[in-house]
Amino acid sequence: KATVSVLNWCVHPRTRTMATGDWNLACDAKVYEPFLSPETVRDIEALDSADCGFCRDVSTDVKGCQGDLKKFTHHVVVVTDQAAAEWAPKLEGDTAAEVLLRGVTDALGKAPVKISIAEFQNNGVVRAGDVLVFASGAAPRVHRGVTAPTVPSLETLLNGGTALPDNSVFIMACAHTKRDARCGYAGPVLCDTARARAPGATVGKISHIGGHAYAGNLLVYDATGCDWFGYVNPANLVPIVKRDWSPEITRRWRGRLGATKEEHAKLVEQAVAETGGPTRTAQLCKYGVLAAIAAGLYTAHVQKGWRNPQ
Repeated sequence: KATVSVLNWCVHPRTRTMATGDWNLACDAKVYEPFLSPETVRDIEALDSADCGFCRDVSTDVKGCQGDLKKFTHHVVVVTDQAAAEWAPKLEGDTAAEVLLRGVTDALGKAPVKISIAEFQNNGVVRAGDVLVFASGAAPRVHRGVTAPTVPSLETLLNGGTALPDNSVFIMACAHTKRDARCGYAGPVLCDTARARAPGATVGKISHIGGHAYAGNLLVYDATGCDWFGYVNPANLVPIVKRDWSPEITRRWRGRLGATKEEHAKLVEQAVAETGGPTRTAQLCKYGVLAAIAAGLYTAHVQKGWRNPQ
């Protein structure tokens, strides 16, 4: 029934609002059970979805996250093999990643750069000890096997290392459970959903990036730009990754690396003018599941009286 519930969203009349990112129709992560790993189920089972998950009421808050991102020129990410659920509230301990994080922080000084750690599972792109460097308009770069004593200088850190392919796609969701349970709930669910519905992307859980109230917080770094989004749920994740600039998506757009608030406002206006318009149910089906299968299951839904997911 969980699988049927996911597919029903693409054909049921009430999907018209959910396809534009309606929060409450993406209410329960259990509906996305086919996407969830055993680790995610374990990590979120003790959290109250009514307070931490996609059921919480954010209807009056969504617009507030638009353009709130500070102007960071780069985002430097230290890769760790420590599970995100185990990260301390503040990363000030003695794990290898935390020690390396401090070394990178010292090297960057007061540069307007965001610094984080991230866990990437089952990928062939990065591994623990690597340091990723992101900037809008530039291919991501990676420094391999960095340790605290070998952290490069500021200039080398930001501009050196190995360039990854221009078409690289990184999707990272804040999943810092011990910092805020809302991120601890939304982040793992979004990561599993992204792995299932955005093949080819490198997906990871990232540490606190600010804006707990905006969970799920999602970072999409690709050739389009390095963009931050808030109030992301499994229903609107794919339109966001695809940059389907409907009003429901742009109002969740927290900002782009390198852009000021004023520049971001202009980017929003430009995006809506060029590609705006309500996200259609058909688009959601195209991005997420096969519409033909959904249509067939809708007949069964009517005949057997299965309930709507809500």
